[in-house]
Amino acid sequence: MVTLDFSNKQKITSQYLVFGEQFEAAVKKREKEFATYDEVKIFVATWNVGGFNPTPQFDLTNLFNNFEGQGTPDIVVIGLQELVVYNAMNLISSGTADAGIKNWADVILTNLKRYDNYLFVRERNLVGIQLYLFVKDKIRERVQKVDTDLVKTGMSGTFGNKGGVVIKFCIDDSSFAIVNAHLEHGTSNNAFRLMNLIDIHERAFQEGGVGKRRVCYALFAQVLI
Repeated sequence: MVTLDFSNKQKITSQYLVFGEQFEAAVKKREKEFATYDEVKIFVATWNVGGFNPTPQFDLTNLFNNFEGQGTPDIVVIGLQELVVYNAMNLISSGTADAGIKNWADVILTNLKRYDNYLFVRERNLVGIQLYLFVKDKIRERVQKVDTDLVKTGMSGTFGNKGGVVIKFCIDDSSFAIVNAHLEHGTSNNAFRLMNLIDIHERAFQEGGVGKRRVCYALFAQVLI
């Protein structure tokens, strides 16, 4: 039997903290017995395409020209802004023409296959904001729990002229979330821009959202004037 003296809460708390630190240190010391590690290279890029619709032969060599020298990445994430020209209909809608989304996916994949055997995994769109996920064929089975979401922040969450798209996934036991966001424009609106980021972070995936777990995430922010 163990008797705790609750009259000295500070002492008990300190004992628990010491035990926690000792336990963590002991686990860390023996982690090689139950854990293995592997390096995974992730390439992330984003640019504003200004409504440009590429031909199937469109060359992206300038974007991927350092793959050969540094080794091809295992994961490729591409974020686009202004995939379509903004207009009233697009702002009300949560998406754009499927043809444009698929066209860019095909063009990017065609270019990636010049370097290695990549596969298209998932995409998500919000008006002109687009996000694509590609992985090498040899690690595709290790990329699990792939999911996407979008968060509108324009006009109190009604319109998609502001907001973000998110792709989350796990590589083995490590989780990642990639956010491509369009925030309030202008340097005088920094408070609103920060509120946009917080809103996207907290509302994405609801209870299982980006902000609910410890994940590694990257953020693209495109500001249009």
